[in-house]
Amino acid sequence: MNVRADLKQRLEGRLPNDPPARVDLDKDGQADLIYTTDADTTYHGYVYLMRGNCGYWAGEWEGSVPTPIKTWANGASDLEAGTPCRPSCCPELAVSLYRFDGSVYRKISERIETRDCSLGGF
Repeated sequence: MNVRADLKQRLEGRLPNDPPARVDLDKDGQADLIYTTDADTTYHGYVYLMRGNCGYWAGEWEGSVPTPIKTWANGASDLEAGTPCRPSCCPELAVSLYRFDGSVYRKISERIETRDCSLGGF
């Protein structure tokens, strides 16, 4: 699948932020693509697992750019994504866990992290 064409259709003609994050989520030696789009209060993201020059849509989420973590399921790394707070820090941050089910990433849990906003940041 042509990733750019598929993503353009999913985004109804809008283009994602460039460049995508490149992370080997399935440990096949090839970087997979994570695209994001801006919104007023959160990001929307789209994951593609790459096979040669072809990308396979593997899900979407709302939140910050996901971070691969050490746990795995069905051949791909689990992902964590927080809900960014704009324009300032949020004392409580929802962090979601996404797991690959063999076809797509799905949100399987959410936890709340407490932060010290006196230090600034998002």
